[in-house]
Amino acid sequence: MGGLSKRKKFLVGVSGGRDSMVLLHALHALGFQKMVVCHLDHGLRGASSKLDARLVKRASDRMGLEIEQARARTAEYAIAEMIRWKRVFLIFSVGAVLPDWEV
Repeated sequence: MGGLSKRKKFLVGVSGGRDSMVLLHALHALGFQKMVVCHLDHGLRGASSKLDARLVKRASDRMGLEIEQARARTAEYAIAEMIRWKRVFLIFSVGAVLPDWEV
């Protein structure tokens, strides 16, 4: 997995959808044991949003992974929070890759 060290702690955003759940399971199967699973229950899909949050929590617990979950209070706040989280993940991703680049 490129420049990612299995010994370092890193964040992985998991929505509860099929693609992010596959990513979570794949990273865990590859030996990444120090992940912090991050999930934002944006509340935009009603009961489905709550089910996604429970799914992510159960999977994280089964894998013995640390989890950080948040629930947005309103749809507008949720959208702003998702944008902020994506920026944070982009910064972490770029930070993890840049040291490996030759300038």
